[in-house]
Amino acid sequence: MTMPGLIRSARLVQSRALFHWRASDGSLTPLTGQAPSYVRASTLSGQTDYHGSAFTVGYQAPAFTTVDLDGDSIRESLALRQLTATPSYASWPVPVRPTLDLTCYAKWVDRRPGTETGRFVFDLVWGSPLAQFAIGHTGTQQYVALFYDGTTSRLSTSGSVGGAGSIVEASATLTTAGVVTLTTSINGGAPVIAAAAASLTRPSSTTATLYTGSTGNAPTADLLALKLATGLLTLQDMRELL
Repeated sequence: MTMPGLIRSARLVQSRALFHWRASDGSLTPLTGQAPSYVRASTLSGQTDYHGSAFTVGYQAPAFTTVDLDGDSIRESLALRQLTATPSYASWPVPVRPTLDLTCYAKWVDRRPGTETGRFVFDLVWGSPLAQFAIGHTGTQQYVALFYDGTTSRLSTSGSVGGAGSIVEASATLTTAGVVTLTTSINGGAPVIAAAAASLTRPSSTTATLYTGSTGNAPTADLLALKLATGLLTLQDMRELL
C-alpha cells in the first residue's frame, strides 16, 4: 500500500480513555491498543498524498488520505476516508460497563455530496441484547446522537448546520439511566448542546464493538479522531483527553 507521504513520529503515549484512535498516527491501531478490523471490497482511486499527487488504495487496505484543516492549501493532516458509494469501515472491540456513564467523541471533515440520512461516524454496538450508541448526521445537514435499545431509538439532534467541507467535532453522553445528549462544534465554533432525549434501558453486556460505519450506513467523511471514555465529560474535556 502507498501511504500519503507524511512523516509520522513514533507514538510514545498511551491514552487513559476506554478507546482513543487518531488518524494522525497513520494506523488503525488506537492508543488504547485494541486490535482493528477493516472492510472494503474494492480498490479506491483518486486519493491525494501530501504532495498533491493522486494514488490508489489497494483492496481491503485502509484509505488514509491527506486533508487541509487550516485553509492554507497545504494538506498537512492525515484522515481516514469513508465513502458511502464504496462502503468501508473499521471496527474494534471495546470494554463497557452498564453501571458507568459514557461519553463518546468524534472529529471529522464532512464530505457529504448531498443528503445522507442515518450515517454514523461513531457507532458503538452491543450484540446481546442488541443496542447502539452512535454519532452521525441527518439528511438536513444537522448532526445527531442516537441510543437504540433494540426496539426503540432516542435521538438528540443538534441545531448546528454543517455540510460538505465542515470540520465537525461532536461528543455525546450516555448516562446509566440511558439518556443521550449531543454537543457539537462546527469549524472550531462555540459548542452547542442539544436537548437530551428521553431515557431507555442500557444493555447489561460489558463488551461492545465500535464501528466507523457499516454496510448500509457508512458516511462520506474524512475521519480524524474517535474516543470513548467513562463519565459525563464536556466536548472540551474530550478534546483534551489523552
